[in-house]
Amino acid sequence: MYFPVGWPKYLNVPTERDEKLVEVNSNRERQLFAVVTTQTVYIWHCNPCVLITSYRRADDAVVVLGTNKYVAWRPDSSSLVIATTGGHLLFFKVNVDDTYLYSSKHTNSVHYRVETTTADTVPIPSLSLSYNYTVHIPGDVTRLCCLRDELLVATGSGLLKRFRWEGHANERSDISIHSIPFSVDLQQSREILLEMPGLHFTHMEFSNLLGGLAVVLSDGRAAFISSDSQRYEPNHVHAVWAPEIKDITFVAINHRYKLLAFGRKNGQGIVYTVDEITGGMLLSHHITLSTHDYPEGCQALGPVAMMKWTPDGCALAMSWKKGGLSMWSTFGAKLLCTVGGEYGMSPQCCTKNPFQVQAMDWSMEGYRLWMVNGIPRKPACPENDQMQESNKPSTHLLQLMFVKSALTTNPLNLLTDSRMSPQCCTKNPFQVQAMDWSMEGYRLWMVNGIPRKPACPENDQMQESNKPSTHLLQLMFVKSALTTNPCMSNHEHLFLQGEDKLYLNTGDTILKTSNTDTAAGKSPVRHDAQIRSIGSQTEGPNKLIGNKQWQIVPVPFSYLTSNSPLKFAAVDRSGHCVCVAGKKGLAHCALFTKRWKLFGNISQENDMTVTGGLTWWRDFIVLACFNHYDEREEIRMYPRICNLDNAFATSIKVPSQVLLLNVFRDLLIIFCADYHISLYQIHRQDTQPNPTASITRIQDLSLSNFVPHPTSLTCITLTSLRSEITKSNNHAREAESLIINVAGRVLMLHRDRAKVINSEPSMKKRNEMPFCAPIVLASNVENLWAVSGVCHKKPHLMESLWLGCGATGMKVWLPLYPDGDEKHHGFLSKRIMLSFHLKIYPLAILFEDAVVLGAANDTLNFDTLSHYLNSFQPTNVPFSTLERTTQIYLHFILRQLLRRNLGIHALDIARSCTSLPYFPHVLELMLHEVLEEEATASEPIPDAMLPRVVAFIQEFPEYLQTVVHCSRKTEIALWPYLFNTVGNPRDLFQECLTTGVLQTAASYLIILQNLETIKISRQYATQLFDAALEHKEWRLCRDLQRFLRTIGPGDEEDELRSPLPLANPNVFPLTNPPLTPKDPGMPGFKFHKSIPRTRSVSGGGPKTQDKTPDTGGGADKKPSFSKKINNAESTAEDYYIDLILCRHARKLLAGCRLRDLGMFCAYLDFKLGKWLTKERMRAAKVDDMVHALQCLHRDFKWPMPTSASTIVPVSNPFKAACLSRSTSTSSSQNSSLIINGLANDISPSGRSSLSSPSTSGKGMGKSKLMRPQSLSESVVSEARTEEAILQHMSYRGSDDTSTLGTGEESASTFGDVDNLDDNMWNSNQNLQEIEKLSLQMVNLGPPQSLKELRHLFSIFLDANCLEWAFVIGILLRDLTAVSQVINSASILDSPLDVLGRMREGFSFLELWAATECPSYKPVLDAIQPQAQALSMIIERQPSPPHTPASTSSETSLSPMEIKRHSANLSESEEEVNKTPTREDVPLKTEAGSCAIS
Repeated sequence: MYFPVGWPKYLNVPTERDEKLVEVNSNRERQLFAVVTTQTVYIWHCNPCVLITSYRRADDAVVVLGTNKYVAWRPDSSSLVIATTGGHLLFFKVNVDDTYLYSSKHTNSVHYRVETTTADTVPIPSLSLSYNYTVHIPGDVTRLCCLRDELLVATGSGLLKRFRWEGHANERSDISIHSIPFSVDLQQSREILLEMPGLHFTHMEFSNLLGGLAVVLSDGRAAFISSDSQRYEPNHVHAVWAPEIKDITFVAINHRYKLLAFGRKNGQGIVYTVDEITGGMLLSHHITLSTHDYPEGCQALGPVAMMKWTPDGCALAMSWKKGGLSMWSTFGAKLLCTVGGEYGMSPQCCTKNPFQVQAMDWSMEGYRLWMVNGIPRKPACPENDQMQESNKPSTHLLQLMFVKSALTTNPLNLLTDSRMSPQCCTKNPFQVQAMDWSMEGYRLWMVNGIPRKPACPENDQMQESNKPSTHLLQLMFVKSALTTNPCMSNHEHLFLQGEDKLYLNTGDTILKTSNTDTAAGKSPVRHDAQIRSIGSQTEGPNKLIGNKQWQIVPVPFSYLTSNSPLKFAAVDRSGHCVCVAGKKGLAHCALFTKRWKLFGNISQENDMTVTGGLTWWRDFIVLACFNHYDEREEIRMYPRICNLDNAFATSIKVPSQVLLLNVFRDLLIIFCADYHISLYQIHRQDTQPNPTASITRIQDLSLSNFVPHPTSLTCITLTSLRSEITKSNNHAREAESLIINVAGRVLMLHRDRAKVINSEPSMKKRNEMPFCAPIVLASNVENLWAVSGVCHKKPHLMESLWLGCGATGMKVWLPLYPDGDEKHHGFLSKRIMLSFHLKIYPLAILFEDAVVLGAANDTLNFDTLSHYLNSFQPTNVPFSTLERTTQIYLHFILRQLLRRNLGIHALDIARSCTSLPYFPHVLELMLHEVLEEEATASEPIPDAMLPRVVAFIQEFPEYLQTVVHCSRKTEIALWPYLFNTVGNPRDLFQECLTTGVLQTAASYLIILQNLETIKISRQYATQLFDAALEHKEWRLCRDLQRFLRTIGPGDEEDELRSPLPLANPNVFPLTNPPLTPKDPGMPGFKFHKSIPRTRSVSGGGPKTQDKTPDTGGGADKKPSFSKKINNAESTAEDYYIDLILCRHARKLLAGCRLRDLGMFCAYLDFKLGKWLTKERMRAAKVDDMVHALQCLHRDFKWPMPTSASTIVPVSNPFKAACLSRSTSTSSSQNSSLIINGLANDISPSGRSSLSSPSTSGKGMGKSKLMRPQSLSESVVSEARTEEAILQHMSYRGSDDTSTLGTGEESASTFGDVDNLDDNMWNSNQNLQEIEKLSLQMVNLGPPQSLKELRHLFSIFLDANCLEWAFVIGILLRDLTAVSQVINSASILDSPLDVLGRMREGFSFLELWAATECPSYKPVLDAIQPQAQALSMIIERQPSPPHTPASTSSETSLSPMEIKRHSANLSESEEEVNKTPTREDVPLKTEAGSCAIS
């Protein structure tokens, strides 16, 4: 509700050094406040906060009459009285001059820039104080207060003396404490008189609304004194005791909610309400600090020193004698607490805290809080006795700015750390001696006093310096718009208002309006917004629930000049338009244009004062105001799109002052001061150029029998809720009930449809709605929410009434829809009231999203110059900021329904919310809370809740995930209680493997590690590892691999790791032998007192213990985080892990899943090249080259070649992507050039080096080998193939997202070609073939796949796996790659069976291309020279070599070896040239391209 903002302000009071601030008190209008010191009285103006006048008493008068003690204002602010310590009353008259203060005179010179401030323009009255007379009071003065038009003085002799403000005493009206009859109530209890001598009143406060006086007696008891007569005559006075309390120190009355708050000596507060029937005092709630946040509670803070309610009664400020300031909502929710936290910027802040409040008061509207604060001044030289005078009190006036929440209250902590520190308990910064609120509650003034620490404690003569120092502080607030303007249409947004600005949270604004809102009239602006609103049928949850950004909208200075502070503020349903109203007039703004609209005619603004609030209806502003010109109450409607002028307004006259108004769809409801409710029908008319609205009165309803006073009605609204509700409700769009909040009691008046049916035709024509007698729904209610839309998907949440009940928490009036298959019984409940506690204070409800929105307060400290801190220590105060908070409430509702055996309804609600992204978290929260509560219970639980919650969660697929997440976030000692209910974690682990939720299974593996032996848990780890490999969960595989490798040899002998037993005999009997479950399905799942095995990171020190490799059971592996193997020696664990990896690698390669193999190697750091070298004759062979090619196309998403019929001729053949062989060159010479040329192009590592143009080697004569060109680029001068490395995706979303990294793609797709003759270009047939081949690379695959394929090609080629390298080269349509494979086959003397399979596979590819995929024919025709070279290599082999399966070749060729092989090939050139070659023939084209079969 109320939020402090900005820096607390110290107001500089011009006092002498010996003076101390003792009191701060504002007048009735809270525009002026008096600050009293021991000798002087000051009159300050609230806004702007400036000093007006002061009066200092003479020193002789202070000696004779005593120092100032209390101050009180006359109701009309024409005079004030001061009580002194000597028992005298000093009456002063407040004189008002005709002039104004702080008026600036600006020169007309153009050389000076004229700038005005608030003080320059706001008329500040010129006041003066004149002394009138003095009245002596025998027995000293203990308290002052105003009793209507008289002054009531409590004396030390037990009298209540009454004085007229002219100084005359009314002795016949004096009331003695011994003559007042006291009783428990006014009906049945017996009255007694007090005869104890010396008894008197120590504090008192009068309330006109309650018609009585709340008093505190000197013996600690409290009572409420009322009178039967309006003149408060002594013979008609009765007193009612506050029951069961005898340690009261202070009292404060909430007039609006009829509450009496009492402060106690134990630091707590207690609040009572007056029973209207018996007249007795009934306990409402307690005000106390939670021992969870504050271990010592309120006892360390001392007695309650001050209590002050805000002007609207929505918050209570309370301080303690030993220091500390707190704020509480109407019914006890903590809003602010300054106990224990970061208060300053120096180490002395804990011992010399800047907030020790001695007096405080609120400003008008509650935006400011003034405090008198006392802080000891730091001595300039503690060692020097002559410097004692520097340690005298320093007085400052501190002002704190607050924001008022969109609702009445909000529990927030002022400080980042709410825990108490030892120093703060004894010397707290807030030692309030007096305080008061400003008008509208935006400011709180406090007199803060802190005992002075002696400069030299060793010197007894310096103890006088330990006198308290006082300061005047002002706290600034912002508050909720609903505190004064409770309109239901504003409840979708967090909307706060301050003195001169608005705070709007726009996180849910962006996603809350749809296109359908325009037709429904919900949003007046931005009709094209793709946003969802409450009640719309759009799907999907809000995506900006957690947005914490505030949109601060400053109100124009031109409007605030004469109308500050703001009284009312409203925002429309879409959150795009706001309107405000101050003292007079109004202003509104469209946030998307950032333009405010004010009255163009200032007289129209001054003639109107908004009295009953304002709200939005579609694109109209609806308000209740008083017309000063015609002197009547009116309801007006102003269109947003027109200028703000009465000419465009629609107005109707109302009989009396409007206190509240609200809008429900097209109905306007108002509550007037004559206890009547009026309903109006609103119609929009678009006939004129400017839209207008008409208001038609429907009916009136009197609430005089239900509302004791008009100001006690805090909220009124029409809803579509009914106590009897069915799913087929035909009246969901109509107003069905009237809900009012009367001083915290919520009453509901149902619409009587029986009377409507039997009513007269005239009543039906006017749409009158007769209501039944009211029913009481709840008490101690601060705020209520009810949605006006309809959502058939979530009827339970949308048709509910939500209540904020302060310290009690939150309540929801939930509908219970009957099952359609069952017979409807009349005795079954139609609705149920559920209550639950929240960690935040609710400010708004997102009904469909099951989220509560709130606001929290945080503080920031800033370092300044140390010299400045030492000289002016009051700056050690925090800077207050605001942030938005959220909390899920769905699990509270589900748990309450399950506890009441209403699981069917809980299941319906949960199923309607499964689309929420945080629904699994809801189930987890419910399970965790029930587990914590029952497993740590001190009493037996005969009907445990946990089995029902587990059975409920089993209805959803998130069951396994919920259980394991809850267990991992719970203490291990609670696991036995959990798993005895949910089942054996072994079974849950196996179920995860069966259903394929491997991440959840990994979480169960951690649990099994702490409960089972190493041997058993290794089995489960291996099973999960195999399953993760099958499901391609590479990151999980990597973690499991590291998990398995960290098992130490000593872990085999470890016993069962079980949790420590609970110290709760009611849940688990501590028996010996240990408890073992009797379920035969849980073998080995035992819980006993063995110490649980701790887990550590895998980076621990290496173990030196020897290990014996195990040759069997490679799958029996168990992870362990506590130990690490020695990296220097090979262990059995590494051996079996490698067996698993090799087995899966063989499986992937046999299934032609090369991309999965690459990811497998990248994540698990598998040495693919070394393994392929060993497996090149076994797993790395290709039996079906057609199937392998098709699998590569599928896995890498590599498209098939373009069909020949789709190729477009290329105009310039030199820009083609490839070059074909020249037909003029002999086939024998070409074959020699291919083999010899490519042999010279082999790099020492066995791969093609294309960094520079290559020429023929020795024996090649003058023939040249042309550099190949790419099919994907027109002209490439250079091309090279660089090695790429498979890498996994970065966890943190870094830029290394590429799984394969290459510097540059290879520019060559086909291999080197022969010497080209110019005559080849003369052949049209050859040109057509070139043009066809030039566009084969147009339809290339993804760049990432290209990088991956080239990297895999280099790995297979290095490992001499020529078959796979040959297939990849064909897939890439790269002649260079195919040529490298053929050269490697020739140079490395590959086995004959490998070469035979390659030639056979190529033949099958040709057959497949001819029959099924004709688009591959041009590619295969281009590879014919390489295929012929492969055939020659096979024919040249003398005999098929026998290559053992285990033989591997890991050697790479050196440059000398390459030259030697080239020389050998040159000697057989003639033989090779004699071999006939296949002539080039024209390619046959077929329409279309093939698909992967």
